Amino acid sequence: MALTLDTLHARDNAVRQLQASRGDLVRLLQAPQPAGRGSSAPLWRSARWFLGRWWRGQPLSEAATLLQAVARQQLAPTAARHPWALLGVAALGGGVLAWALPRHFSRWLLPLLVVEARRLTLALLAQAVR
Repeated sequence: MALTLDTLHARDNAVRQLQASRGDLVRLLQAPQPAGRGSSAPLWRSARWFLGRWWRGQPLSEAATLLQAVARQQLAPTAARHPWALLGVAALGGGVLAWALPRHFSRWLLPLLVVEARRLTLALLAQAVR
């Protein structure tokens, strides 16, 4: 019985979250367009909102945010003193990625992208249905 109550409680919480996000989406789409923009501005805002919400739900989002703050704090003085060295390190890192990516793309990155695309699609469909 406790399992059923926990499941119902979790389901009710999920439904409340979907309804709240639907309300956010409706408010976002009904927002007035800025002057000088075409009719695609709300679409970009919606896409950015969906992607931001998806990213905040990822397990690594908090770690990436912390890493970004630390990198800015540590790399800003180095970039000011030695910009060419930082550019060389970035080029070296990009070269390593370019070398490694074709070898490992189909093995682990492509399945990960497929799983995330399915999850994002299901989330978008759930948003549209509610």
